[in-house]
Amino acid sequence: MHSRRRCSRSSMAATEVWRRRLVRLLGCAAMVLLAGCATRALDFPRTPSVALDDPAASTLLAQAREASAAHAGQSGMLLLDEGAEAFAARAMMAMRAERTLDVQSYIVHDGLTTRVLMQLVLAAAERGVRVRILLDDTASRGNDFGVATLSAHPNIEVRLFNPMYGGRRSVIGSSMAMLTQLNRLHRRMHNKLWVADNAIAVTGGRNLGDEYFGAARDINFADIDLLALGPVAGELSASFDAYWNSPNAVPVEAFVTRRPDEDDLRRLRTRLQAWVASDAVQSSDYLVRLRERQGGGFLALDDDSLSWGEAHALWDDPAKVNASGVPPDEQLLATSLAPLFDDARQAITLVSAYFVPGDRGVRLLGDLAARGVSVRVLTNSLQATDVPFVYGAYVDSREPLLAAGVGLYELKPFSHERTLRNRYGIWGSSGASLHTKAMVFDRRVAFVGSFNLDPRSRLWNTEVGVIARSEQLAAELDDVLGEAFDPASSYRLALEGKVVRHYTRDADGEFGVRRPKASPWRRLQAWVVDTFGPDRMM
Repeated sequence: MHSRRRCSRSSMAATEVWRRRLVRLLGCAAMVLLAGCATRALDFPRTPSVALDDPAASTLLAQAREASAAHAGQSGMLLLDEGAEAFAARAMMAMRAERTLDVQSYIVHDGLTTRVLMQLVLAAAERGVRVRILLDDTASRGNDFGVATLSAHPNIEVRLFNPMYGGRRSVIGSSMAMLTQLNRLHRRMHNKLWVADNAIAVTGGRNLGDEYFGAARDINFADIDLLALGPVAGELSASFDAYWNSPNAVPVEAFVTRRPDEDDLRRLRTRLQAWVASDAVQSSDYLVRLRERQGGGFLALDDDSLSWGEAHALWDDPAKVNASGVPPDEQLLATSLAPLFDDARQAITLVSAYFVPGDRGVRLLGDLAARGVSVRVLTNSLQATDVPFVYGAYVDSREPLLAAGVGLYELKPFSHERTLRNRYGIWGSSGASLHTKAMVFDRRVAFVGSFNLDPRSRLWNTEVGVIARSEQLAAELDDVLGEAFDPASSYRLALEGKVVRHYTRDADGEFGVRRPKASPWRRLQAWVVDTFGPDRMM
């Protein structure tokens, strides 16, 4: 009996040894395979290209330079705080581009606005415009062939930034790739940028998708972009070139087993044109409203509509994603933002969809409040956020910030109709999630971009934005952002003893609640990160 047990245990031990060896062998084989895929992708042929700089050959560039010269070389800027307005700006750029059109995006969601914009991008390429599309890998993974079909056009190139290698067409393969490339997985290109003819640029928080342009039925993102012409447009164009020519930007053709041909492109073009031209699309509420507003002079880019001032583009070094650990300060956009906080003397308004200040940020904002600077911060409430995990990383900072005199506000999930419909272009939406990333310093200096006040934007993702030294623009942005601080739109947080209370207002006046309503699932997600972290990954 004992002998049989010993034999059985011995057999089980041997089986376990072989099982572990097999797992290691398969893991090694997967890593070798993925390494081979990575080598082939990195070696995939590509031709460097840069922004074209020939004002005589572009009406847009000539007009932008003439306008800038009339304002002593300053940049002209326009806030795009309504979703429809932001969509119209991109459509206008695609329609008016004569030489080049550069598009950079973190997310691409299928929908009405994306299809219309892509149809206009294809039309630009048909006119002879050189189109470069740079997407974060998350926008293509699982649909590489569909994305690559665009690049079958001789005037369109598509590249993917910091792509995952191997297993792109199956759940199992993709899971194995993620497990062996975790360092690559969590470093993403979060930049959002459109540039036409090196003359007009749009940057800010909006990706491509109906929810970013006020066209979604269920939820829309309250967001802000900045349209700019003049010298800063050229700087933003240079930022695109830096990413486009980075070794991390790989042609999408490296990830398809068969390169799309002219027939594939023709079928895509035909389907897209037929869909956009259909009665259902052309008579949609969104496009009807947009045409009505355009007929009334919507998005007029005349001198009176622009705010003029000194402006500079900021962007992370694209090599930031290659750092083995925390990137050096000289590669970080955040390093260039720090002096704005140091120079503030009166008031700072900060709006960030994801707000995780950490110990360093808490000290910075607390010190500003201590020296008499009025600091107010708006982020999403637990009900409004689209990423409850990030809320969990933020909650521990509320008590010390409030104790230091920092004003904290959280956007409600169902915001004031006027604020959302008139300011953010959300027509009839049942809810909204804050997606804005903007800052105002002393109502004199403004920052608009893709940068959230969290470790993910500061350390791991790449970002882009514009610092504008224009009192007119800064005051306008401060007023626009200020509407979202209204009690009808947001909770005002207050520290009572050790308890953080959320104050809101109804017909009877202001009152406080300990915890606004939120689903158990959202509370669980926030609790997990609040309890176990790590905050620095949020």
